[in-house]
Amino acid sequence: MRILIFGTGKVARDLLENKRIDVNYIEAFTETVSTKSQWYGKRVIAFEEIQNIDAYDMLIIALMRPDDIYKRCLEKKLNPDKICLLYPLNHNQNFDVDKNLDLLNMIFDENTYEIVCNRFGIIVNDWIAKDELQYIQMNTHESMRVEENFRHYIYKDKYDKAGDTGSYFWQDLWAAKKIIRDHPKQHYDIGSRVDGFIAHLLAADIDVTLIDIRPLDLKLDGLTFVCDDATEMKHIPDESIESISALCSLEHFGLGRYGDPINPDACYQCFDSIQKKVKSGGNIYLSVPIGLEHLEFNAQRIFFARTIVELFDSCILKEFSCANRVFEKDVPLNKYNEDINYGGIRFGLFWFEKK
Repeated sequence: MRILIFGTGKVARDLLENKRIDVNYIEAFTETVSTKSQWYGKRVIAFEEIQNIDAYDMLIIALMRPDDIYKRCLEKKLNPDKICLLYPLNHNQNFDVDKNLDLLNMIFDENTYEIVCNRFGIIVNDWIAKDELQYIQMNTHESMRVEENFRHYIYKDKYDKAGDTGSYFWQDLWAAKKIIRDHPKQHYDIGSRVDGFIAHLLAADIDVTLIDIRPLDLKLDGLTFVCDDATEMKHIPDESIESISALCSLEHFGLGRYGDPINPDACYQCFDSIQKKVKSGGNIYLSVPIGLEHLEFNAQRIFFARTIVELFDSCILKEFSCANRVFEKDVPLNKYNEDINYGGIRFGLFWFEKK
């Protein structure tokens, strides 16, 4: 078995780290732009160099959103009978799901095969029916008997891990620890996650003013919500903020994704506004996707880490760390300059102090 895998990100890493595929089957990996020569001991080929896949038994597209790459494979006239997806297409593109699953059944163990089938809406082993029968036979609680009207079958959780410690987990934990330790009288935030980072601060009795262009129908003690475009923050006096954060929010400004006006300068204007609003000695906690600088319209911008430092020229960089499923503390600014980072999954974590 000779397999070529498109992608060296989260999905491909899951295949290898959880031993979902025999590494001896893997001939090579490929990327849109090859940023490394080897990965997990296998060579990495630039996708543009691939003219055919006749030498391989299959090409696995290891992406959660495979539509674009699948379309490009067809445009390159790669043999569609050898192309396998781990996640369904948003647009059908005449994809043969049954043939796809038959190929994957040749290389995956039973659990992994079930997981992939479930993603495509296909149940191959109805273990819930067996569990239900066993429950009925054992149950003695009248109010908790199985009833037809209340059946609610869930298949996917059986194979999930106990929790997700992806980039958002590390980002929220990193910033919350610093702010809780500093315990400002009033903390400002621009567009960060309410169900993660903001909740951490509120649990530590830190008053938060959250600015977001999206409405929030929620009232919580300690949380002041301002529904507004944070590009200029005109309602806040200059040099008045002691502590402010923006975790994976500013890279979206001006792209229209969240209903905001199209403005290519929006995030840069907000960088300036933050520095104007923060007082001398105040703290700024910022995270944005980092890597080879580019735009992924309308999703996000990816920045060189040094670009952020240079744009925050009214500040002193106290720490630059990274999160991409794991936490890296005190990372060199240029470490990921050549990383394509499609999808914006590597976060640069910046702690600045206003001069």
